Amino acid sequence: MEKIEIARRELGAALQLFLDDKCPVSVHVLASAGAEVVEGLVQYRGGKPLLDMVLVANPEYTKRDANDALRKFANAFKHLSKKDGKLRDDAAIIEKFNDEENVAILFKGWLDYGNVEKRLPIEAQLFQLWVLARMGLLKGKIEPFNQVKTLPYKEAKALLCAAPSIWLDNPDILASDTTEVGPLMRPPP
Repeated sequence: MEKIEIARRELGAALQLFLDDKCPVSVHVLASAGAEVVEGLVQYRGGKPLLDMVLVANPEYTKRDANDALRKFANAFKHLSKKDGKLRDDAAIIEKFNDEENVAILFKGWLDYGNVEKRLPIEAQLFQLWVLARMGLLKGKIEPFNQVKTLPYKEAKALLCAAPSIWLDNPDILASDTTEVGPLMRPPP
């Protein structure tokens, strides 16, 4: 299996768990792993990953600051000890974690994946539209996300979770060169 396929499987499983409202910790760890791989692939292919664009727009942050912020929860979940062998004390970090923390890492991962592959599963396309709608960055109206900016997170997420069933059979979306057809969680190779 190639690295892009591994990252796609991690991101697909993470987004499926997110849409199914299952285990936010697993979502975060899978999405973080996939996002890290696709960020590297974008750079390797000469492109600009989302993180680089964010840093250009925010010069007060270093790449290390941004990576630390993006990976703080994943590192707390994955590592028992520090590099020096001493146990990590991640209680304060873990206490702050909630499902909303998954939105940024999923968005980053899928945006960079699309930069590499030039297409996305329908669910990932809808997720990106949902995030942009939550941020108030969409021009025009896209059903069912017209009001998600003003809704509480759980209600807005419920609209996202219901959305793929509306769009999965849309022949125009399925025929688009930017749509990756097939299940979000891929079967074993």
